[in-house]
Amino acid sequence: MLAAGLFLGSTAYANEAIELFEQVALNTPALDETQCSYTTIGFSEDGVLEERFTAEATDAWQLIKVNSTRPSAEAIEDYADAAKQRQRRSHPLAFDLAKLAQMDSLQMPAEDAETATFTFLLRPDEERENQEFLEKMSGTLIVSKTELRPLTFILETSEPFSPAPTFKIKQFRQEMTFRYDETLLTSVVAEIKTHFRGKAFIFKTIKDDRLVKFSDYNCH
Repeated sequence: MLAAGLFLGSTAYANEAIELFEQVALNTPALDETQCSYTTIGFSEDGVLEERFTAEATDAWQLIKVNSTRPSAEAIEDYADAAKQRQRRSHPLAFDLAKLAQMDSLQMPAEDAETATFTFLLRPDEERENQEFLEKMSGTLIVSKTELRPLTFILETSEPFSPAPTFKIKQFRQEMTFRYDETLLTSVVAEIKTHFRGKAFIFKTIKDDRLVKFSDYNCH
């Protein structure tokens, strides 16, 4: 394994590492909700939820199963009431590597014959509603050097911080795993693991651990 950072080596080596990162980005084109439908299965303390997103449909989100059974009429009604919250989710194929990293912060702390690991700060984007949150994050991207594809992306906080006076984020870590889709001819998100710990109004502990699996991508 290589322990030195990207810019601690020769200029030629640094350029080679940047070129590798950019090649992986080119092999992971960003698609959005106007093109691609998909299914999710979410696992959390509340149970198991299966949903389907249908691109360009009037009611894009549908509840398929709750804890492996067909949802009740009450569950479907509650689901419909939460439509606005679901529409705020990021589309799993809108993952744009080319716009993700601040290239002047890019480092490659480890590599072997098959993989390379990059670390970086996230590029600012004033259009993002959660920009203040992302400024406290750092990214780690593990890629396949032989296939020039992303394997794992990890987004996490470096230290606790308070985005609001009454709210403190103690821990946040999100890990995205990719797979190559033979039909779409690109890498897609296979699953996302999220770990969150925080406090509200000093005394209330907030925690969330969940796993979401993505499948049945259908793009046009």
